[in-house]
This record gives sequence, structure tokens and C-alpha cells, in this order.
Amino acid sequence: MTVPKPAGTAAGDLLAAVHMTDVFGNTAGMTGATGFTQEGVTYSGAGSCFGKVWQRQADGSEGSSFSFGNPDTSIVMMLAITGHNGFTPFDVTATWSDGGANQTAHVAPSISPSLGGCLLVCAWASTVSTGTPAPTYTSPGGMVEQADSGWTGFAFAALATEVLAAGGSTGTRTATCASSGSNNYTSLSLAIAPAVSSGGRSPRALSQYGGFF
Repeated sequence: MTVPKPAGTAAGDLLAAVHMTDVFGNTAGMTGATGFTQEGVTYSGAGSCFGKVWQRQADGSEGSSFSFGNPDTSIVMMLAITGHNGFTPFDVTATWSDGGANQTAHVAPSISPSLGGCLLVCAWASTVSTGTPAPTYTSPGGMVEQADSGWTGFAFAALATEVLAAGGSTGTRTATCASSGSNNYTSLSLAIAPAVSSGGRSPRALSQYGGFF
């Protein structure tokens, strides 16, 4: 599965990719693109999508697209993030959750970043056998939707971000699924640490691309 590099990516940006595969796939086949390393743990849900998070720093040599392994219907949602801590970019690594079938409220878990100014990243993924009604997501209030794959023939996913004013518990983030007949869902939350300089913490600036197979 080929995923284009987010438009506007510059050297030094953090490329963070959320990789979801449906329940008929496998985690072994979810391989990262060249130069990417896995961040945090692999998620293997009971009846929900498998999940991984990949990351690398852009340096200008990475090319215009990336090839990820797709053992079955797979979706990769990629962010290019600036203003992050280049030494320890993840303040909180991927925290996974899941939920049952036939729900429209898909809940991403609460996490507790240590710093204000972190970028909260949440994602949701599920499967459904029909594209009617279109299985899309509406992101939680206060979050900016960065990717919504729409229906790929079975799986679908979305990703949203929010700049956090303070550290501590974020509370859960609930996305609304347009399909009430979807199967079990997978969700995640993570936090990107801000850069710190004598002038204070840098604001978030990012671009995105949602790639799917």
C-alpha cells in the first residue's frame, strides 16, 4: 500500500502514521515503510481492527511516498508535525481501546500528558459490510479532523488532533460513526510533546494525508 508524503512536509518534521488493518488481516503483515520505526505496542483486539503506530523524522531523503504492508483491508493515516520535541517526540505513546458492534459513539481513551502544549492525536477504526449509509466519522467537538478514509470496501477510519492547553488527564474523546451497523471498533490516543526553547513552547503546525487500500 503506497501512501503519499503529506503536502508541505519539511526537513525536521515528525512523520507519524497510524496503521489499521481489518480483523481478517494479521499484525505480522503490517510492516512499516523504509525508515519508519514502530512507536509503542501493537494492538490486537478481539473482533476489532489491528493497529500500529509508526514514526520517522523527515530529512529530505525520504522520497514522495511510502510503502506499508497490508495483510488485508488496511488504512494508513499520516501526519507531518512541526514544533515537536525532536529528542523525545512522544509524551504519551499510543494508548489503545476498543468497543462493541452496532454503536455510533466510538470512544478514544483518556491519557495524561505531562506537559501543556502537547498535540493530542486520536484515531478510530471499524469495519462494515456495506457502504450505505456511508460509514464516515464526525470528529469530537474541539478536535480538528485530519483524515477520514470513508468506506474502503470493508474498513474505515478517521484521525483528529487537538492542541492541549495543560497537562494532565485529557478525558475520553468520542467520535460519531455514521453507520449504526458497524462491527467492533478500535481507538487510540497519543500525545506529541512540544518543542521547548528560551522563548517557550512552540505551537503545533501540521499537514496530513489519509491513505487507504
